Formats: sequence, C-alpha cells, structure tokens
Amino acid sequence: MTLIKVDGRHGKWLHPFATMMGLWFVICVGTIVTHDFIVARSSYYNADMSEVAKHTYHMDAWIAYFFLAYVFIMVGSRYLDCGSYIFYETVWCCNSSLLLASYGILTNRPLLIGASIAGVCCDQVLWYVDCAWYLLLGKFKVGVAKYLIWPETSWSKKYLCTHHLWFMPLALYVLGWHFPPWSFILSCVFTSLSTCLCRFTTPKYWKDEYNGHVHYMNVNAGHEFWKDAAIPVLHMFDRSPAIIYLTFMVVCANAGLNGPPYLLLNAIMS
Repeated sequence: MTLIKVDGRHGKWLHPFATMMGLWFVICVGTIVTHDFIVARSSYYNADMSEVAKHTYHMDAWIAYFFLAYVFIMVGSRYLDCGSYIFYETVWCCNSSLLLASYGILTNRPLLIGASIAGVCCDQVLWYVDCAWYLLLGKFKVGVAKYLIWPETSWSKKYLCTHHLWFMPLALYVLGWHFPPWSFILSCVFTSLSTCLCRFTTPKYWKDEYNGHVHYMNVNAGHEFWKDAAIPVLHMFDRSPAIIYLTFMVVCANAGLNGPPYLLLNAIMS
C-alpha cells in the first residue's frame, strides 16, 4: 500500500490560485524571453515580424480571444464544480499553450505559436488515437484521455477538455499549416519549465477537505510519468530523486515523445 502525503497548504483557494498565476507568469515570460532571444539572432526572422506575420500567417485576433475566453470559462467552471485544486491543474501544458498561442497571435509572434503546438503535439495526437479507439472499441488504447472515465472526474473536466482536439488544427491554421523555424527548440523551453516548476510547486495528490477524497494531480508529470501510460520503461525513474527523474522526463518528453509527432507533422505539411 502506497502512503499518500497531502500538504495542508493546498486545501484552501489562495495558495493554489497564487501558484497558478505565478507559474503561468514564469512559464510564459520565460518562453517569451527565449523567443525574443532566438528571433533577434536568427537570420530567418531578420525581416520585420509584423510584416512577415501579416503576409504569411492568419493572425486573426478573434482566434486569440476565443482561446482566452475558453481558458477563462474553463477555469471558472472547474473551480465552481470541483474546488480550488483545479488551479493547479490549469497549469498543464495543454492549457498554458492556449495562453502562449493567444499572445503570439496578438503580438505577431508566429514562433511562439509554433512552440505552443510543438509542446503539446504528442499529447494531442494521442488524444485522437485514444478517442477514435474508444469510439470504435470501447476502451482507451494509450491512456492520455482515460481520466475522462475515472469515477471522480467531474462534468466540467469532461465537457471542457475539447481543446485537446481543436487547439492544434486551429493553431496550425493560424500558421498557414507549417511550423516556423526553431519551433521545436522553443517548445523544449516551454515544456521543461512547466515540468520542472510543477515538481516543486504543485502537489502530487490533493485531498478534498469536505469529503476526504484524494485526487491524483501530478501536473505536467512533474512527480512521475502519468500513471495511465502502460509502458514500463517510462516509469523506470518514477521513484528516483528529482534531479534524476526530471532529467529523464525533460529528455523523454521532448526528444522521445514530442519529437517524432513534430517531425511527422512537419513532413506532412512540407
């Protein structure tokens, strides 16, 4: 039997909300600063970015506002439905990518949009596999969407998870169906920041103070590889010290998981 430790700080709304805002700030600012560093030193981006974006991409502001409105509705609905622990879960890369892409659209930063897609492309490609498999055979083949049938999964999590299916194609439409150069490199910064920071700022479990139910969190797989991924080699460092596990996770998530679907998508759209 595994002993589950729950930190009392996480039971109220203030600590989770402050953590969410702080993590979003650090992750987004860190990724944006790296973006600007790359752009300033890349020959591809020597042209004025606003002109490049205007003529090459579909920087429609309504898409950015749609992303932002969806995030606002998702966070508000889940908080009212589930309680304060959802503030931690909102920092998953699949949610943060909506913020980065919105900022990229509104400020004509196509590379930022490309990184927000590349950072979640493995997860979202596997969502298509899982959903198709479930519709055809009644079970999830991979497990990335399996939480939808967990007994404790609330209605707000079930009905406000659709961005896993429409974010990537809509963001690729904005980019004219191609990845800007350096998208994958910048996505590595985005995902690595997200995973490493969540290891030290979010709990692995959260206990509901009203009914005593313990929720499995593990945001951005910062504590261990996602439990529904039934591939033993991916769990070989789950119980290792943080420096070992996070090194494995950063390399595995970027090179081993996001890398292949990114290359595949890039090849298809070339």
